[in-house]
Order: sequence, then C-alpha cells, then structure tokens
Amino acid sequence: MNDLEKLKQFDLYNRRHRVFDILVSSLQEILKTRTIEDKQVLKLHTMKVQGYFLFEEDVSNYLDEVFKKADRLLYLRLFTDQKPANDKEAEEANKAIVEKNQIMKWFQKQFENLKSKFASYLDFRSVGKI
Repeated sequence: MNDLEKLKQFDLYNRRHRVFDILVSSLQEILKTRTIEDKQVLKLHTMKVQGYFLFEEDVSNYLDEVFKKADRLLYLRLFTDQKPANDKEAEEANKAIVEKNQIMKWFQKQFENLKSKFASYLDFRSVGKI
C-alpha cells in the first residue's frame, strides 16, 4: 500500500471515528439527562447521513434506527411535557410515558452493541497497516 492509499485509509478511519464519537456522546447525554433535545436529534440526523456514505449497510441501518428512536423520544417528550386536559389525554400521556421508558431502556442497551457494530470499521490495526 503506497502513502496516498494509507492517507486515504486514515482519513476514512477518522471520519468513521467522528461518527462513532457523535453516537457515543449522544447516547451518554440522553442517558445522563433522561431526555432529548432538538439539537441532539439534529446531530444524530447528521451522523446518520454521514454514516450512509462511510459505512456498509449494517452500520448505516443501525444509525438510522438510532436516529428514529431519538426522533420518537423527542416527540414523546414534547407530548408528555404538556398537561393533559382530560382523562383521554391523561391516558394517552401514560401510554407515551411507557413508550418513552422502553426507548430509554433500548438506548441503555446500545453501549453493549457498540463494540460489535463498529469493531470491523474502527480496528486501528487494519487501517493501512500503520
């Protein structure tokens, strides 16, 4: 492998690692605050789009799933932040809280999945044999 190819491999590695870092920091923030903000969803959307061009379908699909869960969590947060006006809305809010808790549990489990999802892409030993 010549120097230019090694440089390209290293650049690809860095770009992939940035996506991974965004994912990890987003997961940490979601779990720390037990909520999500618009800016985090936008950051995850950017991560998803970048990932589409940097990873194979396995990770690309995973990043899409993370984004969709985050987007749903934001919707549920906005929905449950409002006071219910009647019993029907209170019942819907309770269902939303249950779903929100399920999504939070899903996010907690993602730290266990990160190594297996990204290992083949971020194993530095395989980057141009540097």
